[in-house]
Amino acid sequence: MEETETEPTITIVLGADMKPARKPIEFHRVLDSDETFGSVYEEYPCLWKYIELICKEYLGTKTLDLMYAYDNPKDRSRGRLFLGQWNDGYVER
Repeated sequence: MEETETEPTITIVLGADMKPARKPIEFHRVLDSDETFGSVYEEYPCLWKYIELICKEYLGTKTLDLMYAYDNPKDRSRGRLFLGQWNDGYVER
């Protein structure tokens, strides 16, 4: 994942209109290769080109949302699933 200074991360809410940004997206857990959600190390939303909100209040939790982050919409297999807080759906640099 390469961070670019000129291109902002694009955030996508399936089926919703965007609201003015106030509180940034936060990643708390990442889906590990053993299919469990582990701690996030050096994984910041700003390192990804696209972040999609898949499910708000995932599994009925009031605090965790399910998000998918990736860099290339033509090769989404290189993305990662995160649990965290979508908040207002913008990425802080």
